[in-house]
Amino acid sequence: MMMKIRSGITAVFLVAISACQSGAGETGADTVPILAVYSDSQCLKRELGIEVIRDADALAAWWAPLSRMQLPQRQLPQELATIDFVTSAVFVVSMGSRPTPDYAVELYSDRAPVQGSSLTLPVDFLQPTPGAALAQVVTSPCAVFTVPVYHYETIAVRDSHGNNMLESQL
Repeated sequence: MMMKIRSGITAVFLVAISACQSGAGETGADTVPILAVYSDSQCLKRELGIEVIRDADALAAWWAPLSRMQLPQRQLPQELATIDFVTSAVFVVSMGSRPTPDYAVELYSDRAPVQGSSLTLPVDFLQPTPGAALAQVVTSPCAVFTVPVYHYETIAVRDSHGNNMLESQL
């Protein structure tokens, strides 16, 4: 009898731990950890968008035009070179062309909601302080994010105010 009670308590405990680890929330959506691994103010993208980087070759192709912008050419940063594409899905969120510095793409949470095959990236698009004296230099901010590999079919960007900023079908 005592063994059955312990087994029951253990089962309840394991279910509770699993729910906490999966990040199941009140909405029924699970969450996965998300990590910002790189950001830059010059990503050469004219339009707002989401790119999927599927492997090291695609990452090298994405990086090549950025590396040619500076002399000497920049090598792939360590934080990008060490991405494990077996365990990590990689997404680049670009803000598009902006007229001044101080724009940025930034995470506001370290967890990304997943509902079915839809992933929502918790990203804010930061803007310069109104009235700030800024150089008139065209920038194109972006950030690279990793999440655990999964069969995502839809990727969305939602800001900290709940606004859907972007959506892309894969």
